[in-house]
Amino acid sequence: MLLLLLLLLLLLLLLLLLLLLPVILPLPFGF
Repeated sequence: MLLLLLLLLLLLLLLLLLLLLPVILPLPFGF
């Protein structure tokens, strides 16, 4: 149960990072 919650949190963090990355450093793919 705890492992599943941790995995979900990690996935959410990764998604947030993916969304914030183009803002911090503009990458070739236009967002």
